[in-house]
Amino acid sequence: MKYRAGIIFVTALIFFCNGLSFANTVDYFPHSLNANWQYKLPLLKGASMSITMKIISSDINQYGNPYFMVEEKSITSGPGVSMSNTIKHVYAKDISNNDLLEYGHITINEFIGEKDINYDPPWVILKYPLQVGASWLVGVDDRDGTEFYSKVIKFETVKTKAGTFKNCAKIKEVVYVGGNKNDSLEYLYWYAPNVGLVKGTMVGELKSYKIPSPK
Repeated sequence: MKYRAGIIFVTALIFFCNGLSFANTVDYFPHSLNANWQYKLPLLKGASMSITMKIISSDINQYGNPYFMVEEKSITSGPGVSMSNTIKHVYAKDISNNDLLEYGHITINEFIGEKDINYDPPWVILKYPLQVGASWLVGVDDRDGTEFYSKVIKFETVKTKAGTFKNCAKIKEVVYVGGNKNDSLEYLYWYAPNVGLVKGTMVGELKSYKIPSPK
């Protein structure tokens, strides 16, 4: 019995370590130039939002970290509704730990014109290694003190119109409005290995995508 228990323990340990290694080495947000993702988010009263994200520029900063700009275009349509919005996010990958950082974004729409927001320090969108139970502070909005936190809930298979994706990291984001722990919002996001965001509260589900091979 002791011998058998030992085999079970070692097998479980190998499986666990392999899981950690897998989560630590794969990329949950590919950043190849011209990579793009299309989403569809159903809204109320028959309306829907179509969202396209595309990496429009990519380079290496002074610290040797790859940084890139993601253009997010959304079109809301439905009975009596027609609205468009563009957000340009500035991301970087920290080569020391593979964390995905956001340094800010520019919002452009017909109502507010162009608005530039910078994050200093940068917000941590994904913190590696991604493993169940891992949690981190994403960032704090300097304008009103709103705090953003993320936590890896589990890894699971997700089915979307773009396909079935295994080993997706399910991440819960909790937002404390104005820093008030009694006033919070929750969002869920699923990231697939070597694909990126495939499903989320604010984007709906992935319809199609293209990840060019890095040059």
